[in-house]
Amino acid sequence: MTGRSMRRIRTWTCAGLIACAALPARGGPNLVAVGFFDLAPKLANVRYSLTDPQTVVLEFDGEHDFGRILVKSETPRSVARRGLVAGYTGSRGGAPGFLLFDMSEAQIQNAQVVMEFNLKGEIRPGRTYEYEIEMFTENEIQGGIPAIMPAFWADGKPFGVEVTLTNPIETSDKISRTRFIRGTVVAPDFEQMTSSAKIVLKLPQNFGQRFAVQRLTFREIDDELKAGLDPEMPAPVRYIEIKTPVEGQILDALKKQKEGFLQYVEGNPDGYWIAGNQEDSILLTCSVVSALGELGDPKLEDRLRKAMDWLAEQTPPENTFFSTTTVGARLYTLSRFGGVERFRKEITRDMDYLVRAQYDSGGWSTVSYLAQSAEAANTQPTHVSTWAAMLALREATFAGVECPRKVWTQAANYWTAGQSTKSGGFRQKLEQYGGLSENVSDEFTALGVVGMMISMEMASGPGARDCRQVLAYKTLQKGIDAALAFLNTRYAAEYSEELLGQLGRVENMPFFVRLQVFQYLRTVSGIPRLNDRDYFRLEAEKLFDPAQGLYDFNSGVFAGGFGTTAACMSAFALGASPTAYQRIVVGGGDAKDYEHSWDVQHLTRYVMAQRKRPLNWRRSSLEDEARHLLEVPVMFLNVAGPLNLEPDHLEKLRTYVFNGGTLLINVVSEQESQRDAVASVLRTAFPEYELRDLPKDHPVLTLREKIEQPVVAKVLGNGVRDFVFLAVNEGGRDWSCDFHTYRTGKDGAPHRFAFMNNLLEYTLDSSPFRSSFDPSPLPQRSTPTREFHVATLEIGGDQPVYPDLLKTLDLVMTSNYRTRIVDAKDGEAPLLWVMVTGPKAPTEAQTKRIRDHVEGGGFLIVDVVTGSEAWGEAALAALRTALPGMTTTQMRTLHPTYTGKIPGTQGFDARGGALRKSMTSELVQNGRSEFSVLKGKDGDFGVFSHYDLSSGLTYNQFPGCRGLTPPTARQLAVNCVLQAMFHDKQN
Repeated sequence: MTGRSMRRIRTWTCAGLIACAALPARGGPNLVAVGFFDLAPKLANVRYSLTDPQTVVLEFDGEHDFGRILVKSETPRSVARRGLVAGYTGSRGGAPGFLLFDMSEAQIQNAQVVMEFNLKGEIRPGRTYEYEIEMFTENEIQGGIPAIMPAFWADGKPFGVEVTLTNPIETSDKISRTRFIRGTVVAPDFEQMTSSAKIVLKLPQNFGQRFAVQRLTFREIDDELKAGLDPEMPAPVRYIEIKTPVEGQILDALKKQKEGFLQYVEGNPDGYWIAGNQEDSILLTCSVVSALGELGDPKLEDRLRKAMDWLAEQTPPENTFFSTTTVGARLYTLSRFGGVERFRKEITRDMDYLVRAQYDSGGWSTVSYLAQSAEAANTQPTHVSTWAAMLALREATFAGVECPRKVWTQAANYWTAGQSTKSGGFRQKLEQYGGLSENVSDEFTALGVVGMMISMEMASGPGARDCRQVLAYKTLQKGIDAALAFLNTRYAAEYSEELLGQLGRVENMPFFVRLQVFQYLRTVSGIPRLNDRDYFRLEAEKLFDPAQGLYDFNSGVFAGGFGTTAACMSAFALGASPTAYQRIVVGGGDAKDYEHSWDVQHLTRYVMAQRKRPLNWRRSSLEDEARHLLEVPVMFLNVAGPLNLEPDHLEKLRTYVFNGGTLLINVVSEQESQRDAVASVLRTAFPEYELRDLPKDHPVLTLREKIEQPVVAKVLGNGVRDFVFLAVNEGGRDWSCDFHTYRTGKDGAPHRFAFMNNLLEYTLDSSPFRSSFDPSPLPQRSTPTREFHVATLEIGGDQPVYPDLLKTLDLVMTSNYRTRIVDAKDGEAPLLWVMVTGPKAPTEAQTKRIRDHVEGGGFLIVDVVTGSEAWGEAALAALRTALPGMTTTQMRTLHPTYTGKIPGTQGFDARGGALRKSMTSELVQNGRSEFSVLKGKDGDFGVFSHYDLSSGLTYNQFPGCRGLTPPTARQLAVNCVLQAMFHDKQN
């Protein structure tokens, strides 16, 4: 679409509403033709029709696929040559985009335009459907637009209901309302649909103006609701996730930038990236190597090593010096991606240079004062140069080259002097260099926080024996807390005119540096949000905003060229990476000081190196919602003082582990007396289970890294999975202490680092990481309008496996059907959910309960946990004994349990889900059904499942692990419950 067309269309459209995926409706699916989301602009693809040479087809692909536009004319070549404009505009300014069809400039003879919108779902004969369309036309169309709603094939012939759409324009002196067209149609009678359904709009012949559609919905109307009656079955509530486009934009940018950088270097046999002069080439090569290195692609290792060899060989011309910027960039690159085994000499050389280049104030300038030039003599330390030098020295320290502690204490003094004692924010310069008159800003405050944190981190020394030395830096801690408090109230204050007047803005930080600063703030601090904003996402969105003009969506290059692009690429690779660990500090009093420890940050660095991929970590709190805690797979709970956990905190921990998370508890060595209190808390939170010693053959000891040194820990689990690990301190050192000092060498605690890496794998169950942009996997509870009683029974095992299964089922049913699940305990309920958790025969009491439930007209769900064939066969034998005359038949995939076509409501269509029979087998699309229908003399009374729905329903942390049909397991479980509700209604 041309810019002119975009500008023109904005002059005659009005703001619309965000498209809803579906509205609550009972009796059938909500059929949505168009639900535009926050997608990038896109032109339609053009092709000639395969059946009519005079017809040109305009269609979209991927997430833009809504249907197609057919243009029949005497001049089809004019259509194919873009004589008209058809495309999706993309959203702007928070308003959704729309489908635009523009023929105002087309020279097409006798054009006939038909627009077809795909419907999602099936039409049911004789049912009443409501349609709603929000469309815009440049001028009123006399006589309206003929439409067929819906159009489909059934019983071997076409069916359709014809209507005419007109534009009801409601205006007043002050407002012009959006143009919604509503109406109802009754579907014709038929036996079986043989095609998908569509909505067809026929524009007038020789239509020569602009036409746009922003929303089109089509849904079945509930006759009982129309009559004011209370429906007997629950209405489905479906949500379409409105994704932020920034994740896709980042992934697309990384792909294009990687390809561009590799193509650029192909012609250079030395393997480096060429810029203006020697230093420019060094800087560009460092930036590109860092950017590509963060991607963790093993295929690039040889190429990057060649570039680093070239970097290591570079020396300045005789009697000159490289700038601190150049030396720092090379030191950072060789340390982080090269290592001391190959580049120890060069790393030591560059570290020595930066140490000598530090000013007495503790900072660094862009041009080293060592250089004998007028430029160097007149330079002053700057925040950005100081920050960059510290990052380089930090990486060298982690690589294994020790940096004098004095460097870090001087750097700490620099940052302390740069902080406003009044607000806690940072100015662009120190007071002694003229910074007193400057306003503080969020970007330089973020920079200052990172600088202070790194100063304290390095001054306490990776590998130091005293892991608690960090707690002695009270001045730095107070400064960090004050700066974070400033950011938590004023970050992104430029979006508030009132705060803008108080705060002012500093425009001297380049956009790519700002992005890197906030990325490092996230990496070092573990804080994911400032001022209730996901600040990294917000910073990324700014860069991709077309109004800023910073990014070329075609080439993937940012303003400024390859150097700025590489800087952004590196920040994106790190900042947008998945979050692997979260840390929570509990204990009250001085326990908050342990928030300044670097334990989990250093642990994450180790795991990144082992897995060769970027990862994040974050700070969390037991005050956070459980659904937010479940966004991260492993929780490191650090007990740093007397425990005082509320019942709500214990419930969150229980929800966390029973929905897929893994909890590791560490008791700091100074609070070893709290270990008994921790054990007591676990007994309160998990009364069903007991702590036991970690078995020597536990899979967590061998999953990714084979751990030779004994790991001492206690574990707690349900027999299917261990989900709580209590670390035991050895030699007076706790796990936080070892992680804090990055003790990965032989004299440290490498077995603990390896254990945590394996624990992450154990939790993931070999599934991919969740995207850091994905919402919580735990369903969002909605207000219930009805309730349904369910009882559970576990047979065959020795201990409860899923005692909280109904809590998760309640969340799922409340979210999707506004139906509250009530735990009937041992009382009567329309549904009895039986979990087979072992091979043992049920007790007499359990057998009697099952028999009484079925004879009383109840519905039965029997689910084999783990999908074990032996357990399943034992359970079926027990059922046949308890229920004489019971028969089983294999369920066909057209059964309502699979299709979701349950009378009176609409479940999930689970036919396309991945299925597997046992926990060790692979997922198979459209595999053999492992559901059986339980039948008695009066008809069907239940379902027998080998799919381990219980695990799939409960462990919803990751879509590909836990449970044998995830995420199909949750859909099938819901369908089973709906079947039980219909069974109860019939009885």
